[in-house]
Amino acid sequence: MTHDMNVIETARYLNYHPQTVRDLARLGKLPAIKRGQAWRFSKSELVAFLKAQTQAHVDRSRLSEELSA
Repeated sequence: MTHDMNVIETARYLNYHPQTVRDLARLGKLPAIKRGQAWRFSKSELVAFLKAQTQAHVDRSRLSEELSA
């Protein structure tokens, strides 16, 4: 797995501020590795992460709808 994106590229890809990307990486909320002082991101890992987050949101919404019915 290549970690081919830096913070700026990842921020553009996610439409986040670069500091938000750094903070989320530091907190372990975005898949990343740190090489020296630089965070590196894998586009394929980000895509998988976003798909999982979206599916979790859909699942929570369905559960909420079922519980309120």
